[in-house]
Amino acid sequence: MNLHRLILLIAVVTLSGCIPYPHTSDRFPGMQGHVIDATTGQPISGVIVAVPDHPSTTAKTDKSGFFCISKRRNYHFGVTVGICGSDWPEGSNWSDLIDVSRIGYVPLKIDASGLIIPSYDYDKPYELHDISLTPQTR
Repeated sequence: MNLHRLILLIAVVTLSGCIPYPHTSDRFPGMQGHVIDATTGQPISGVIVAVPDHPSTTAKTDKSGFFCISKRRNYHFGVTVGICGSDWPEGSNWSDLIDVSRIGYVPLKIDASGLIIPSYDYDKPYELHDISLTPQTR
C-alpha cells in the first residue's frame, strides 16, 4: 500500500511541474573594454571600474587601458515550474551600471543596458569600446 502512495505522489509532483533542480541565473553580465583620455586618445592605466550595486566588484585598467569584470551568477538549489514555479533561493540582479574613475579625470557613470546588440552572445562579457574620460581642469 505504501508503494502505491509513493508512486501516486511522484506522479502528482511530476505532472504538476514541481520538480526542483539546481541551476544558475545571470546576476551581472560581465563587461570589458578600454578607457582612453578624451583629449589625447591615449589609453589610461589605473582607472577604477566599479559596479555600484556591488562595491567590492571592481577592476583596474592595465597599461593599455583594458579592464574586465567577470560575469556573476545567482546559484539556485532548485526551481519549480508550473503551479508552484519559483527559484530557490531567489537571488538578485545587478543593474548594468558601472562607475569609471581616476584621480585627475571627471568620473563617469555608464549604463551598458543600451549597448546590448540583438545577436549578443550572453556567455561573453559586454564589449565597451573606447570609454573616454575627460581630464579635470583646475
